[in-house]
Amino acid sequence: MRSILPLFFFALIAVPSAHSQDRAPDQASQNHAAQLPAEPAPDDEAENQRSSQLTQPPVERFTLENGLEVFLHPDPRSSQAAVCTVYDVGARDDPEGYRGIAHLMEHMAFRGSENAPQGYLRLLDTIGASNYNGSTHNDRTQYHAVVPSRQLQTALWIEADRMAYLLTGATEEQLEDEQAIVLHEWRQRGGAGSGATMRRALWDEFYPEGHPYRDAFDHPDDIRAVDLSDIRWHFQHYYQPNNARIAVVGRFDRASARAHIEELFGPIRPQGPRASRRSSEPVRLDGETVVHMEGSVGRSRVIITWPTPSFLAPGDAELDVVAALLDGHVDRILEAALVQTRIANRVSASQASSELGSHFTIDVSGNIDHPASEILSIIDRELSKLREELVAASDVEAAVAKWQMRYLGAEDMMGWRACSLAAHHPPGGGVFDLAFNRRRYAEINPEQVRATARRYLSPERRVVILMENDRDAGDLEVERIERRPAGGQ
Repeated sequence: MRSILPLFFFALIAVPSAHSQDRAPDQASQNHAAQLPAEPAPDDEAENQRSSQLTQPPVERFTLENGLEVFLHPDPRSSQAAVCTVYDVGARDDPEGYRGIAHLMEHMAFRGSENAPQGYLRLLDTIGASNYNGSTHNDRTQYHAVVPSRQLQTALWIEADRMAYLLTGATEEQLEDEQAIVLHEWRQRGGAGSGATMRRALWDEFYPEGHPYRDAFDHPDDIRAVDLSDIRWHFQHYYQPNNARIAVVGRFDRASARAHIEELFGPIRPQGPRASRRSSEPVRLDGETVVHMEGSVGRSRVIITWPTPSFLAPGDAELDVVAALLDGHVDRILEAALVQTRIANRVSASQASSELGSHFTIDVSGNIDHPASEILSIIDRELSKLREELVAASDVEAAVAKWQMRYLGAEDMMGWRACSLAAHHPPGGGVFDLAFNRRRYAEINPEQVRATARRYLSPERRVVILMENDRDAGDLEVERIERRPAGGQ
């Protein structure tokens, strides 16, 4: 079969802008986008020999003339390849009155273009993709696909077409469909009701006015008000090569993959300078804030949140380990103190890492007849022990192993590995590969765990939500707020 790639390249170069909305459809590309020639399979015997000699080949990193940054990380152990494209735009960048537009754009980004009127999802199914998705975070939007290594070229074509031609075939009807889906997701994730009331109370106290994360979630009225011109503005502003990075991980020939990327993405021209973004200094709390809430909510609940270091900053990896120690081991710390004693039925602890500062959260749902105040006193007792006593070295090693396992080469995690490589920027210009991640956690020991808990999980600098259940009350409401300055009585 004759390759249609030259036609595609000609179309890319010929249009006056990479995001032009008035270009006539490329009929050859429309009809045959799913039939691109298969990537030649690497020689099995040669790759097996290399695999025995290498655990992880080095990451190749380069930047195209249009500003697109590229990461190539071959893994000869795999039979698949993963592609991830990351755009530097997230919920924190949503303008006032358009909260949720980044998420809505992510949904529209699977609708295809004039070159792929059937949509990218159907095209990915056609080539045998085993895993694909998109996601919107506070700091970024990303798209990944895990495909048979023979179909890597097609997966790259999809990403290039998305970057160059998305929305060329978009309709108001498609937008209305995606608005309905985003609003359904908002309801499923507790966008309304007591959960939303509680989160609003937490973030209003945790983030100062104007912080980009304070309102970094979907607003249903804003989503309903978005029209196609708004979506086009967002796309043209943020979905350009100098605001994006792409990573390929898995089984592929490095030289061939680089050539395809240069041919497919190289002709895409930026709309203008790299997009500016909303930013802020990390959150700093000067005391403890306790928000007392009450309503007919079924059970009590306690949420404690502390400001913590940004992703990849000193202390970030250590707090991952602290979280695993608090809720990741039966017979350990909060699990033993609350769940096994039947005071609570659920405990979670997490370090939510972000670029503009992170937050560490403990979230406990109590059992009936155990008030939130009782749960808080037990949490504080166990945290005090963590700040004063050394955790067993074997428990720290197990917690470290939990985090390192997230980065191993399981094929069902390849999309996640590719997106981590494209999304994250280690200090000093390194790359976020398996070796880097092993180094992040390898030296963590009990002394560091104790020092980290002392420094960041202070009872004097945090926001606490105490949610009490009252069967006779109505909807959840804030009853009162207590503020205690650090070092005060």
